[in-house]
Amino acid sequence: MAYGNIVRSATDTLVERLRGSTGLPYTVTAVARRENRTLSEIPPERVYCRFAPAEVVEKTSSDKYPTVQVGCERLINNFKAKFCRFSGAARLFIEIRVFNTRLQLLGEDLELYVDAVIEVLDGSRGDWGGGMQYGGSYEVAVAPVKQSAGGYLQSARVVVDLDVSID
Repeated sequence: MAYGNIVRSATDTLVERLRGSTGLPYTVTAVARRENRTLSEIPPERVYCRFAPAEVVEKTSSDKYPTVQVGCERLINNFKAKFCRFSGAARLFIEIRVFNTRLQLLGEDLELYVDAVIEVLDGSRGDWGGGMQYGGSYEVAVAPVKQSAGGYLQSARVVVDLDVSID
């Protein structure tokens, strides 16, 4: 399996999990209800594979917020399993971007969207098929607030490592 096929398979699988019936459409609603807050839904079409800075996306598309980008930032073949063509890790990211006209609510909203992503990941531990396994670990990094047209924009990146082994 070629590099591009591994990346495509891993990111497509993650997007499917985030878009699915127990994915973000469900968990965002559940987190908002639990926290007694109102959050904008994240419909499946706002969860996509793309690796572009927020400034580029704002200038070139009509995306509404919140949005969720999924991509692969690193592929490591360290031959963990002998005699496999690829045996190592795929480092995937989920970047959540939130817009609000009120600075105070921006960070609170972002935290809840990150909680929703983490809930999806918690329910996704185990075999992802195609030689991919997710052990459950993740890292979260929050970017500083940026001023945007008519309000404020902030993002958080959730990074997950998949174990990948392909004959």
